[in-house]
Amino acid sequence: MSEQTLSTILMGAASRFTSRTALVTSGGRLTYGELFDRALRLSAYLVETGLRPGDRVVICLPKGAELSVSIFGALLAGGSYVPIDYTMPAARASLILGDAGPSHLITTRQIAAALLQDEARGLAEPAAGGSTRQEVVLSLRAAPSSKEGRGLPWSEVMTCAPLSAAVPVDEMSVAYVLYTSGSTGRPKGVMQSHRSAVAFVEWTARHLGLRPEDVLSQHASPSFDLTIFDFFASALAGATLVPVPEWLFGQVGKTCRFIIKNGITVWYSVPSVLLRPDEGAPLRELERSALRHVILAGEVIPKPGLKELAAHLPQGCSLSNWFGPTETNVCTFHDIGPEDLATDGPVPIGIPCPYAEIRLEGPEGPSNEEGELLVCSPTVMEGYRGLDELTEQRFVREADGRKFYRTGDIVRVESGRLSFLGRRDRLVKIRGYRIQLEELEQALREHPAVTEAAVVTFQDEGRDQLGAAIALREPSEELVGEVRRHCAERLPPYMVPSRLLRLDALPRNSRGKVDVQEVSRLVSLA
Repeated sequence: MSEQTLSTILMGAASRFTSRTALVTSGGRLTYGELFDRALRLSAYLVETGLRPGDRVVICLPKGAELSVSIFGALLAGGSYVPIDYTMPAARASLILGDAGPSHLITTRQIAAALLQDEARGLAEPAAGGSTRQEVVLSLRAAPSSKEGRGLPWSEVMTCAPLSAAVPVDEMSVAYVLYTSGSTGRPKGVMQSHRSAVAFVEWTARHLGLRPEDVLSQHASPSFDLTIFDFFASALAGATLVPVPEWLFGQVGKTCRFIIKNGITVWYSVPSVLLRPDEGAPLRELERSALRHVILAGEVIPKPGLKELAAHLPQGCSLSNWFGPTETNVCTFHDIGPEDLATDGPVPIGIPCPYAEIRLEGPEGPSNEEGELLVCSPTVMEGYRGLDELTEQRFVREADGRKFYRTGDIVRVESGRLSFLGRRDRLVKIRGYRIQLEELEQALREHPAVTEAAVVTFQDEGRDQLGAAIALREPSEELVGEVRRHCAERLPPYMVPSRLLRLDALPRNSRGKVDVQEVSRLVSLA
């Protein structure tokens, strides 16, 4: 196994691909030489203001050059980065900031004021006429009354002399911490090592045959694990990264034109980004694109949209389904072929990645057919930050020292490939019957008029009931009735939703996934 770290990958890119374009944003292009000059200037400032190896740097910025520079600068300084989606409500972002215990915060002045509140009085004031959106780098260990206050504006940090070399780190050092939803209502931090990220990106570069001429998309928020591929596989290959503007979200036609205009060759996102074509913006525009690979991950793939997408990809473009929770990164993959498009069944999650060992555990113990997916892999997390007991609960430790992570995902082996059946924690009881909510969602999606479906439970007269929200190709209450009959013809009575809500589109969270809490609220009010 490689003993590289993300830091050595980044420094290698800086020396091997100095003059190649690393990043294209609305503000222009940056070569790898320019990008890493800025990153090393930031690294120097972080080290000068107290960052020690292993310290965490919270980054809360929109997509753009400053985001990439901040992530790379934190790593090159020997720290780990903790991304927070800049659109996240301040209350939740503050919880993450408090739990992460960072040495530094990189954000905009406006967000810093919201997160730090009274402590923000120590911020150096912007120049006359300056914008409150100005990026700042804050040392949270410095006293507000110190000479520089809590930090400096980004423009001043960029005047620092660059660090001469990356601060060495061990491959088992934590590289990043991603916060996911916790069952207690508080986010929990998933700590991933350099070894984890390197194992993943080295495999992706080989598997996809990435090369310097490639142009990769960055669609996801940096708080989503899809971006590990975006930021670091592009650097490993010397390819160009193009952040996708947030204003394109939900506009499939404009997204397709963005792909064409920027010459994107590798696209990676949740399926719903491309599989919800809006009127007048057909996916057939992608036939003119330079796409070589389209990779979907993060949620169940709707079959009707998948078939339409596959029909309009340029000749030779591969289409893949990658699977894995944040705690394991990608652990299985499936290259989608004609046989997958010929049926209405779910898309398999495929076979284990070469670096991953898996096993299934059923109610009676190990199973060769169906059960909870357990993963042993260098990409498995180091643990949940500050939650040692929960970390131990999620691992099965073997006598030989190996440890398997309990994913909570129920899968089945079919023709040598894994199929995702649902989440263990989405198993509910209605009228005494055990129901996997994903099974009902799949039944709804199999109706040709349904483009999206989400199933939840709600309380009615003190009893749990099934409710569903659906989006249709055409807004029609008559079609809603057809969908209800479709369910009644295929499912036992206790699995037919008692409440069926039609929406123009399902609500999405900042990661692009269906916002289940909002669906629950809407269904309960219907």
